[in-house]
Amino acid sequence: MVEQVTHPLSKYLRADMMPHIWCPGCGNGIVLNCFVHALDELKTDLDKLVVVSGIGCIGRTAGYTNTDSFHTTHGRAIAFATGVKLANPELEVVIVSG
Repeated sequence: MVEQVTHPLSKYLRADMMPHIWCPGCGNGIVLNCFVHALDELKTDLDKLVVVSGIGCIGRTAGYTNTDSFHTTHGRAIAFATGVKLANPELEVVIVSG
């Protein structure tokens, strides 16, 4: 029987969304990689994390993370994230935008 090896950061990513849509050489994949490494290093509780993103290619980051997330309309990520934090101060809220 072959042992299945999983990536050490796979719990932070949605495998069903891979491969990503970004162009070869694009820095967005690097941003996502750094983000999930930070989540791991900080031992972030994924059940208490919300990722909010705006439009554009970097906004797809929210859909690739294995967290509660929301992909907002143009210019509304900060307002939406503020509302999430006000509604539930126990949550960690991260905005990915650029």
